[in-house]
Amino acid sequence: MNDLYYQDDREPTQSELEQISGLSSDQIAEIDNDILTVVDVRFKKVAMIVAMVKAIQPESTRHFPDTFFTRRIAHLVSTDQLEAQGNLKKMRFSEVRLNR
Repeated sequence: MNDLYYQDDREPTQSELEQISGLSSDQIAEIDNDILTVVDVRFKKVAMIVAMVKAIQPESTRHFPDTFFTRRIAHLVSTDQLEAQGNLKKMRFSEVRLNR
């Protein structure tokens, strides 16, 4: 395996951060709700959840970087709405499920 395989997912660029900062609290809550909708009681790979959530996003947020969605998932873990295993900074090496 090469070193890229073990690196954390890339951080959003400055331009992407500016776009993200323009989201309203209602838009962020809607994205969080979309995440909670695709997660269930069984562990799922974070990469799969990100792909599923991006597929149902409106055009205005669909192009946001994957790391934006993984940060939202990490927020939901930190607020005990989701349970995680693995390293959330590496979406291919982490899984989440609804907190029981």
